[in-house]
Amino acid sequence: MIVLSCPNCHIELRAGDGIHFACPNAFDNRHHYLEPSASPVLTDPSQLNPYMRFRKNFFSYHADRDQLWSSDLKNLDAYFMQRFGKPMRITPLVDATELAAELNHDAPLWIKDETGQPGGSHKIRHLLGTALYLKSNPKPAQKQHLAIYSCGNAARSAAILAEATGMPLCVYLPESVRPSIVEQLHEYGAQTQICARTPGIEGDPSYLAFHHALKKGAIPFSCSGPDNWSNLEGGKTLIWECQEQWGEKPPEAIYIQVGGGALAASALLALEDSKMKSRKNSQPRVCVVQTQSCFPLARIYLGLLKKLTDKIGLKMSLSGLNPSQILNYLDFYFEEYSKLASIVSGQFEKDQVQSVLCESLNQPIWQEPWTSGGKAPASLAYGILDDVTYDWYPIIRGLFASGGWPVVVNEDELSVANKKARTLTDIPVDATGTSGLAGLLHDVSQGRHQGSALVFFTGKDEA
Repeated sequence: MIVLSCPNCHIELRAGDGIHFACPNAFDNRHHYLEPSASPVLTDPSQLNPYMRFRKNFFSYHADRDQLWSSDLKNLDAYFMQRFGKPMRITPLVDATELAAELNHDAPLWIKDETGQPGGSHKIRHLLGTALYLKSNPKPAQKQHLAIYSCGNAARSAAILAEATGMPLCVYLPESVRPSIVEQLHEYGAQTQICARTPGIEGDPSYLAFHHALKKGAIPFSCSGPDNWSNLEGGKTLIWECQEQWGEKPPEAIYIQVGGGALAASALLALEDSKMKSRKNSQPRVCVVQTQSCFPLARIYLGLLKKLTDKIGLKMSLSGLNPSQILNYLDFYFEEYSKLASIVSGQFEKDQVQSVLCESLNQPIWQEPWTSGGKAPASLAYGILDDVTYDWYPIIRGLFASGGWPVVVNEDELSVANKKARTLTDIPVDATGTSGLAGLLHDVSQGRHQGSALVFFTGKDEA
């Protein structure tokens, strides 16, 4: 039976124990979050809706009855058909040979295209997972309102599903949000609140306002795992689909853009569900991509890699963890940290590695927001500028298990990747959605990756 558990306090929750979004013990400065226990992936090939196809892998499915699960999905598909003219279906894995050649990448390149989803992005996957979990609750929560913090795609998907399920939603938005996004949210019936940054207070003000709403009883309809584990379960369908589509020849590497981290966390947890890490020859290396404006996950990765190498008895040339020191190390010490990553991956299951990772859950430094002097970071990839990588722990575990590393890209690389993607494919993807491709472009240009690769085109350009 699938159970929910917290890797920090080890609490276990079963279907029927009530509805939980965050770990009940998440009341201190330690890092708590819930995740379903890993198990082999089960599939029903007769189903084209991914949530029916993979339903037996969902904790919320086991908290529900099959008939109700099917009925809920039929109702949602009917809504999607009415609103968007299409139901929820498996998305294509695109062979991008021409794009790869243009990037001087002499190896297969695949794109998982999410721009055709209802709402135009992969975020619908995450929040559909939460909507189904809410439906599994024997005590309906219609009288409570949903809450989310977002700057765009997640907010749009939340508003769509709130309208579909008839639940009120309040969206907490940063000042930089595009007016067109606010208009769309109102069209779906969502309430909005613009949250300004306060001098001297670090962290995303929309996230802080969201948390204030949770304390008042709002339901977390968000893409942050520590607040809402069920969104990661919904996101896993992305990798489960890819695994069926790539068959016996998985890519050698996956490049995933990271803001708050839900996409990468879902992908890495899904790989673990599929027991990929026990098949070393078949496991893709996962690399995560952030912008030079904001890269908190790279800071965490290098800080913990330093602790791991000290524990193992190796040396690392990292001089510190301020932004310039991190960028300098990533630029000039690739041979060192890629070798260290490989060593850590080979020893991942050993106590000396696991003890450092477990200890990190109790070290608040890894959850500190990116210091930006009270100003919001800015980038073409505005959708991945989260001050905190909320889902850092499952991502870090997955990176170390796979031997991957962080990639920090500049604005030119983001622009080039998006322009080439738009020119050489017929996919109307935005710059946030091609950030993973920018990371691959960076590593290919530096001679750091030569094999087959997979990237996600996550969001449609709404401009």
